[in-house]
Amino acid sequence: TGGFFDPARVTSADSGDVWVVYTNDPAGSSDIRAARRRAGQPAFDASIALASGPALQSAPDLEVGADGKLHAVWIDERDGRRVYYGRFTD
Repeated sequence: TGGFFDPARVTSADSGDVWVVYTNDPAGSSDIRAARRRAGQPAFDASIALASGPALQSAPDLEVGADGKLHAVWIDERDGRRVYYGRFTD
């Protein structure tokens, strides 16, 4: 994760899937990534990038809607410090 002040966040869907969203910091540029553990499975699927780029991204959080879509928010500093929202599907 991004560190002590930027922990991973975990939530579950009505389907029984478990999602985790976290800050990944490869070579100094923070990206927001998410991974899903499908209901009944022992391990998480490969993570997916929700937000990536040269600017610092941090403090992600997520929720899964009744329609199964992943709703995520995070702080992004590409143009000042702003909160971004994204809605994602499989």
